[in-house]
Amino acid sequence: MALPQTTETTSQVLYGPVKIEVSTTANFAAPVDIGAANGVKMSEGMKVSKLENDNAVDRKKVTEMVWSIEWEQNQYLNEAAKAIMRSGIDTIVNTAGDPVKDHKQKYAANGWSEDAFIPFDQISYSGVGGAIAVPTNIVITQDTAGTPATLTADTDYIVGQGEDGRWGVFMVNNGTVDATKDLEIEYDYTPKAS
Repeated sequence: MALPQTTETTSQVLYGPVKIEVSTTANFAAPVDIGAANGVKMSEGMKVSKLENDNAVDRKKVTEMVWSIEWEQNQYLNEAAKAIMRSGIDTIVNTAGDPVKDHKQKYAANGWSEDAFIPFDQISYSGVGGAIAVPTNIVITQDTAGTPATLTADTDYIVGQGEDGRWGVFMVNNGTVDATKDLEIEYDYTPKAS
């Protein structure tokens, strides 16, 4: 049976967490923290070559040394760390979403209600990498005896954001809006850029 490992110098045993930082400079100026990681392992590899001399004692010399660090990244790299670690590897191109015209969102009679907030089922974005935007060219109709009747903005419905921040319409119970009729919401939107 093998003897257990003993610790030669207890003051040199490392305990606790580890922090990984990266830098673009050899003197490690302005290091950037990579964030939360698990299972951090560090290893060293070296190549020792024999330096032969005709008129002196042969010597061994370290000719290559490689350190490697492995870890499991637990959060997305922040932009500064990503720029250092993946510079020259990735090419990221932002592409604006192609606008969608006349998207229809339909609700059957009694499938919606007056005084209700109806969120748009598509999220619109402004420009490349833009923020959430309000869909445009909004037209809301309800079926009145087989004929679509167009509802009026700011009278029959109000465009706004719900509690969760999504855009939609607040229906107004004003006598014109009738939940016993089919409802169609039509609008233009721009999908998120990729």
